[in-house]
Amino acid sequence: PTKRPRLDVEPWGSFKTQSNWEFAELVLDAALNRDQIRRLLRLMHRVRKEGSDFTIDSYQDLRDMWAAATATHTTV
Repeated sequence: PTKRPRLDVEPWGSFKTQSNWEFAELVLDAALNRDQIRRLLRLMHRVRKEGSDFTIDSYQDLRDMWAAATATHTTV
């Protein structure tokens, strides 16, 4: 018989890695569609392959960048 992982200890048991499981859980929770998942995967692989030029460290960082972009590109 095949030994099944204990889900209370290893909920990612059916995934290759815990990181893969965490990614799958995140995209499910966020209700991302196929195109959004593809785009996120491309970004993750590019950052990993090319080295990180990714500097957003928090939600507040992202909000500040959006605010700066809005101020720069919004005409009144």
